Amino acid sequence: LISAVRGNKAADAVRAAITSFNNWVDSLRGITNTGTVEGRVLRNGQSVKDVVVTIGNKVAVTNSNGDFKITRVPMGSQTIDVKNRKTSVTLPLRNPEMRVNVIKNQTITTTIRLNQQ
Repeated sequence: LISAVRGNKAADAVRAAITSFNNWVDSLRGITNTGTVEGRVLRNGQSVKDVVVTIGNKVAVTNSNGDFKITRVPMGSQTIDVKNRKTSVTLPLRNPEMRVNVIKNQTITTTIRLNQQ
């Protein structure tokens, strides 16, 4: 679905739909001890768009500024995975195991740095 999206407005609509779906799934599971993870994906100091950022079963796609936001992430130490949106290939990180510590009802801001190409 995301790979078929063209243009910023359509991509924003898909991102909003993913967020809404994630929130709906969590409400069914009764998950309430959650926080938010937001940040930017960079390569060589430049923002990288269209990167799929995954934390557990939560997914976001970076915008044209390389920014992402994932809501309702379960508390505790979580691993961040990043993939190329078009190829689904895992992207190499400078830090091979990127983790964040999610705190209840708080927003954690992080920068994901990809290896140089």
